[in-house]
Amino acid sequence: MSKHDTWPGNPIENLSFGTIIEVDGTHIVAELDTDIAELSRVYGGVIYPIGQFGSIIRIHFGRRVLFAYVSRLRMKVEYDRERGMLPDSNPT
Repeated sequence: MSKHDTWPGNPIENLSFGTIIEVDGTHIVAELDTDIAELSRVYGGVIYPIGQFGSIIRIHFGRRVLFAYVSRLRMKVEYDRERGMLPDSNPT
């Protein structure tokens, strides 16, 4: 299949950087892949920031394509602790 025969909304593997792990109303939580070495990708000669505050991300949801802004960054340990998946290291 040539490049022109593909649907423009198809995922671009080189730009993929993680997985959605939670949806809560209009907010999503995504986890970066463990093999991410830097927070940028090059595609078509253009450098794209990935997973950085203010980045626009494209989410493939079945046959729909959603666009979202990255509005918060934090460590997975903080997310797990908030959900009760890890014991609190500073009990009060």
